[in-house]
Amino acid sequence: MIEAAALMALVVGDWGNLTIITSLLLFNALLGLWKERDVSNALDALIMSYVLYRIAMTIAIIVFAVLASIYYHFFPLTGDHAYRARSVGCRAYHDYCIR
Repeated sequence: MIEAAALMALVVGDWGNLTIITSLLLFNALLGLWKERDVSNALDALIMSYVLYRIAMTIAIIVFAVLASIYYHFFPLTGDHAYRARSVGCRAYHDYCIR
């Protein structure tokens, strides 16, 4: 709407109002660019924090898997625990792979 007011001021020849309206348009455009830059920086920070979170979680999963394999290499499951672990694995395999 402010553009229409500037156009009408130009058509009528009201140079004072045209100057004020044009300066307001320029100020509004500059303010919009500044706000978009702030939003863009915030979005970049959010994306970077998400990427860092995913990297950290991937590293944690790898470390956990390595430590678990080392632990079970030196302390293997025996007795009832080994039977339960195998039976759960067989059920999971049956439920997701065979059907």
